[in-house]
Amino acid sequence: MNEERPLLDTSLVSHYLAPDAPARLPHLVTRVDDCIRSHGLCLSIITTFEIGRGLELLRLRGRGSTKISRFTRFLSEAAAFPLDGRVLQLGCDLWARGRIKRPAITLSDGDLLIAATAIAHEHKLLTTDVPLGDRLMELELGDHVEVIALR
Repeated sequence: MNEERPLLDTSLVSHYLAPDAPARLPHLVTRVDDCIRSHGLCLSIITTFEIGRGLELLRLRGRGSTKISRFTRFLSEAAAFPLDGRVLQLGCDLWARGRIKRPAITLSDGDLLIAATAIAHEHKLLTTDVPLGDRLMELELGDHVEVIALR
């Protein structure tokens, strides 16, 4: 697994790019900056979609020009992994493994596909979403996820 070049999920990117992140979340900013500086930026195409749709909403409302510029610049520097056959098959497997548990472990389609992308490409998923990390651990995928707590 390529732990040195983690795949960043949508929640982490949103927190990282918040204007007050350096002051409010210095541990998060330092960790992400180190990853980017050392190994570049990896995302799932799902993250680019999730961020892009939010930016489009802001644009249509006539708001967020600074945020749109910052996110667009950030996304342009990312290697975005596509949804290929391996990712889709792994996503199906993860979904089914979660459904047979009692109680069932459910993930949103976005989280499922982002996690599957990280695992399929042998990257660790870096997230700020504690419940997502917990659910992935319940699916015995703890080695594939790192949760950065928002303190």
